[in-house]
Amino acid sequence: MSEDAQLKHMAEYLHQLDEVLEPLLVGLLVERPDDPREFAVEKLRSLTPEVKSELVRRIHMVQTKPPAASLPLPNTLRAVEPLLTIGVQDTLKLQLNSIDHRATAFGALAELRTEAMQTGNCVSFQVFFDEPSLEILVLQAWKTQEGLDAFVKSVAFTKFQPKWAGILQAAPQSKQYHQRVL
Repeated sequence: MSEDAQLKHMAEYLHQLDEVLEPLLVGLLVERPDDPREFAVEKLRSLTPEVKSELVRRIHMVQTKPPAASLPLPNTLRAVEPLLTIGVQDTLKLQLNSIDHRATAFGALAELRTEAMQTGNCVSFQVFFDEPSLEILVLQAWKTQEGLDAFVKSVAFTKFQPKWAGILQAAPQSKQYHQRVL
């Protein structure tokens, strides 16, 4: 298998793995179970046989390593071709007015992430939380500005706006970056 084909399979595998693990991770953050290991085991057991089989198949595909001669030396800087061209990076800051609203915010962002990723234009949607300041940072990478604009105008996006009512200190702050430096 060529290195390009292997990278493509790995990217597909990681995307599917992300879709499977996202509800698990959100559940761990929001529900904070007494026994996180048992919680995770139960979530994984609840996967359909088809999803389990597909994940096992993809894991075996990814485990096929390229020949040792093509592997880079440790700590060697090398030029890397991006797998995807990213046209715009969007940052969104949300300031919760209470820690009690964390579960609501994470749940809404998990749904919003699913909707964004299903457009085919969003290539990354990451959520970070700073508990002391109650600040949520959402980093989104979109193939094009047009793809982001279309999503912001979509029904899928506008249905989430009421979910922020009463849980934020101020309106969300959004900023787009179009020039990649490093």
